[in-house]
Amino acid sequence: MTLNEVTVSRPQDIEAIVNKATAEGYNLLLLYDDRVDEMLHGYLNGLAMSDENFSIIFPGDKIRTEKEYYEAVRDSVPLAGYMSFGFDPLLDILSVEAVSYEPEKPTYWIWEKSHVFFQSDHEWFRRFYHIMTMVARKVRSGHVDAQGKIVAPWSHWSPQRLVLILTGRSDVMAADASQPRSSLYHLPYDAEYYFPDLSTQTVACHLK
Repeated sequence: MTLNEVTVSRPQDIEAIVNKATAEGYNLLLLYDDRVDEMLHGYLNGLAMSDENFSIIFPGDKIRTEKEYYEAVRDSVPLAGYMSFGFDPLLDILSVEAVSYEPEKPTYWIWEKSHVFFQSDHEWFRRFYHIMTMVARKVRSGHVDAQGKIVAPWSHWSPQRLVLILTGRSDVMAADASQPRSSLYHLPYDAEYYFPDLSTQTVACHLK
C-alpha cells in the first residue's frame, strides 16, 4: 500500500471514500491539512450520530500514552468501564462491546487525531493500532490460515462490516504512510499464524 492523494471539496467526497471502504472491507487512514480539518471532523461526527450504523469515537487529542489509550477505550466504548489494562481485556472489549449488535448495521471505529499518539509514543501507537486492525479483520472475515481456509475467531461468529477510520495530520504521518513497508500496512511477524499475508487491510488517503 502507498499514500493516495484525493481531492475533496465537500463532505460527500469523504462519504464516498468511507462508503467504498465499508462495501469492500478495509480500514482507512485519512490524512488532512488545515483546509480539510473542519470538513473531515464534521463529516465523521455526523456519521457517528447516524442511526444507520454503530460508531465509536476515540478522542485522539487525549491519547498520548499507553494509560491514556486504555482510558479512552473505557470512556468511549459502551459498557467498557470495567475493563482493566492489558491486551487480553482490550481484545475482549473490542470483539464484543465495540461491535454492532445489529449485523445489518456497519460498525465504525473513528480514531480522530491519531497523529498525537503516533508522534508522542510511536511504539505504543503501533501496538494498539495493530490490535485494532487485527480485531477488525477478524470481525469482517475471521482468521485465514496458511491454506487460505477461513477459521471462526470465536464461537457464534458471523462476518460483519467494520471499518477502523484513523485521522491524522499529514505533516506528521504522511512520510510514514508513503512507505509501502510501513507498519501502517503490515502486521508484526508473530501475527502470521492468523493472517499469513500480514496485511492490516488499511488504505491511506491524503485529503487535499
